[in-house]
Amino acid sequence: MLHIHSQYYYNAVPVGSKLGDRIAAAKIGIIFHTAYSGSTVADMQASFGASVDGLTSTNSVWFDDAFYKDMTGRASLTPAEDAKIKNTLLSAATTFRKIDEKDFNRIIFTGRTTKAGDEEYTEFANYIKPFINNMVRGGEQVGDPTAFLKNFLTYYNGKQEAEIAKLKGGPDSAAAQARIQKIKEKEKFMADNSNTLLGILAIYKRIIEAKVMLLQKMQQVENIGTFIKTDDGYRVTAPEGFVAIGHDGGAVKLVDRIEFSRQNFAATKSWKK
Repeated sequence: MLHIHSQYYYNAVPVGSKLGDRIAAAKIGIIFHTAYSGSTVADMQASFGASVDGLTSTNSVWFDDAFYKDMTGRASLTPAEDAKIKNTLLSAATTFRKIDEKDFNRIIFTGRTTKAGDEEYTEFANYIKPFINNMVRGGEQVGDPTAFLKNFLTYYNGKQEAEIAKLKGGPDSAAAQARIQKIKEKEKFMADNSNTLLGILAIYKRIIEAKVMLLQKMQQVENIGTFIKTDDGYRVTAPEGFVAIGHDGGAVKLVDRIEFSRQNFAATKSWKK
């Protein structure tokens, strides 16, 4: 049986199973992710990790919380898996220590604040994000950092050349020459900052590798299947992600970008049609 999880994702449990029978008998189903406390709606504070222990069970409403149940032996990392993740993060940390802190911050955080002299960094940030999104649409991850930067420069040059082609004054116009100059400046920027950029991409790649290992482990213990509706019916897919809640109340969401974000992009495109 299926029930809608989002506008294009569905969850499923086996028909005839104990959980399936409970859901089939209910009129609605709810998964509680967040708890709110406060005397008025305006003053309420949200906290992750809502518990359903204090709720009264009823046949017309099936509900549960978002906590993992006891998955001893299934959700735990094996010694080999634990060592692999630790080594991956250690490699990222080693690379991080080799990067100048100022250069790292200018590239990573530019775009959130505007500072004089950061124009080149800002433009890089504005183009790198849609470039990565294009990779996600194609089901690609960041591979070799050197090849990534080379492909990005090709992408950037293509964008600028497409704009030049639209100009009425042609390639000799002032506007066209300004864009040609931007291409040269981008090439110089990447050459001058190649070590920092390659280091950041290496860190990015390692973090993704560790995240994917954790996602794959958690997907093994998922007890409600996930499907996506396609033109040919329903296709089994991985969950959109998981939320890890810390003892201090903070939370981190791990999203499978190659699966979930790619479907988001595809769905957005279909909505426009």
